[in-house]
Amino acid sequence: MKNGYEAWAKNPASGWYDAKGQYDTLAAAAEAAGLAGRDLYRHSNGNWLYTGSTVHDAFVGEVRIPETLEDRVGLALDLIGDFRSVDGQHHHLWLTDQVTRLLAGDGYEEFVRRYKSGEDGPDTYDWVEGIAP
Repeated sequence: MKNGYEAWAKNPASGWYDAKGQYDTLAAAAEAAGLAGRDLYRHSNGNWLYTGSTVHDAFVGEVRIPETLEDRVGLALDLIGDFRSVDGQHHHLWLTDQVTRLLAGDGYEEFVRRYKSGEDGPDTYDWVEGIAP
């Protein structure tokens, strides 16, 4: 397992944060989030934010990046342990999506495509990513 950074930026249309990818360095993640050249500080919640703003349209979080199947299973179990008791179906859908992403790895998109396909074509069933708690 290696440590890395995940970039997030607010989508102006939805108001939600969109993941912009995982990176090996804080500088690379900051650039992907649109924070290149800004002074960053580590907030008490653990995320990297830019100095001097009260409205944050982007941030960088630290992540553990799995390198083996054992790492992915371990992270999936950690997520289940951390979020299983959170109320709300939308949060449970998020948990299911996150665990699926960890376990499927690079095969996530293919898994979702196959899940959605059925007797009525490629979009017979919905795959909802949910909302993070």
